[in-house]
Amino acid sequence: RRLVEAALGGTRISTFRILGRGTDHTAYEVDGGLIARFTSTQDPETAAATAWEIEILQLADRVSTVPVPEVLGADTENGLVITRKLMGSSLLDAPTNNPHALIDQLAEFLAGLHAVRDEDLPPAIEVDWCPPTAFLADASTNLAVLARS
Repeated sequence: RRLVEAALGGTRISTFRILGRGTDHTAYEVDGGLIARFTSTQDPETAAATAWEIEILQLADRVSTVPVPEVLGADTENGLVITRKLMGSSLLDAPTNNPHALIDQLAEFLAGLHAVRDEDLPPAIEVDWCPPTAFLADASTNLAVLARS
């Protein structure tokens, strides 16, 4: 609570409720309209990984055709990112009965991401220069190894 209040510029919090834990984060709902996510592990990479996550969210917000959580505050040293809570239901909680209905929306979202030029990427986001054919070669090699075991 103290770290969240500090990251929000001293704003006092009324409610602070755990939403869930994953393998690498714990998420809390703050005052019904914010989400505070803390990394579950503290290591030398915490600050860099948190800064990277913030830059990814901000980039996605600029190019996305679907809602992206707005970053409202952070404490990178402690692995904290505070975002505005998105309205609606998560597909994880309420899967669609018709996944084909999502195809156009997903295609539009991916087209926006693919339109980002390398020179427009924030500093923390490195370009992966590995061509897809290299991934395919790795997958073939890994498949052969797994098939023998």
